[in-house]
Amino acid sequence: MPTAYAARRAEPHLMAEINTTPIIDVMLVLLVMMLLSLPAPTHKAAVDLPQAGATAQTPRPVHEVTLDARGATFWDGNTVDGQALATRLAAMPTDPAKPVLHIRTDAQTPYAQFDALLIAVKRAGIEEVGFKGNDAFRMF
Repeated sequence: MPTAYAARRAEPHLMAEINTTPIIDVMLVLLVMMLLSLPAPTHKAAVDLPQAGATAQTPRPVHEVTLDARGATFWDGNTVDGQALATRLAAMPTDPAKPVLHIRTDAQTPYAQFDALLIAVKRAGIEEVGFKGNDAFRMF
């Protein structure tokens, strides 16, 4: 027969579980440090949006550059080579009528050709560019 002394003297059960509290604390500290050390987004594109209440301006001329799938470049519907295109692009910023440039690209145009056109536009100092025909690139 067990005595009252033996019942009080029972061995405590061993704990076989891992204490996860310190691991969670360390992970939270590392997460906060990572979030604080990430740089703020540095890719900013300055966009000149129209102001509210702006008066209607006179319509400005629009020039359209088209790139087709065969590699040909067109300026307002006429075929141009690289030198003629660069000359016309360079004349746009100094034009007192302040024309706008629209770019239309065929879906099969190689990206390298489109990229070369964008570089030429940037070198010419043209800041107002519109893209036409983007519906062809929409998947759904």
